[in-house]
Amino acid sequence: MADKKSEPAGGADKKKGGSKLVIINVAVLALLGVGVGGFLFLSKPAAPAEGGGHEAAGAVPSNAPLLETDTFPTLVVDLRDREGATHHLKLGIAVELTTPKQKEELEKLKPRAREAIITYLRTLDFEKATDPAQYTQIREELSKLVMEAIENQGSRVLIVDYVCQ
Repeated sequence: MADKKSEPAGGADKKKGGSKLVIINVAVLALLGVGVGGFLFLSKPAAPAEGGGHEAAGAVPSNAPLLETDTFPTLVVDLRDREGATHHLKLGIAVELTTPKQKEELEKLKPRAREAIITYLRTLDFEKATDPAQYTQIREELSKLVMEAIENQGSRVLIVDYVCQ
C-alpha cells in the first residue's frame, strides 16, 4: 500500500514540473519575440551599395552633416485653369541646414525666398501645377530660386507639402 500512495504523489510532481516547464518556455519565446521585433522595428535599413541604389529623381545628396531643418510658413497661391476657374495651390518648403550660422542668416532672408516662390508659382497654370510629369521641373526650379534667394545658406530645399485643389 505504501507503493500505491507514493505513485500519485510522484505523478502530481511531474504535472507541476511539466506546467512550470511550459510557462518558462512561453516566457522565453515571448521575450525572444519582443527582442527580435524591437530589433527589426528600431534598426535602420541597410544603405545600398554605392552606385547600386536608386535615388529619387533630383535628390541632392549632401556630404555635410545635417544640423537642422527649417520649415517656412505654408504658402497658398491662387492658380487659374484654362477655363479661367480659380484653384488653390498649397506649398510647404523646408531648408536643410548644416551650421548654426545658416539658421541665423536664413531667418533674415526668408522674405526674399517667399517672394521668389510666390512670383514663380503665379506663373503656373493649374494644369501644369497638377501634371505629374511637370512636378520634377517645378521642384527643381523652386529649389534653385530658393537657394538663390537665401544666398545658399542651406544644403538642400525640400518640398514638404504640395496640394492643388
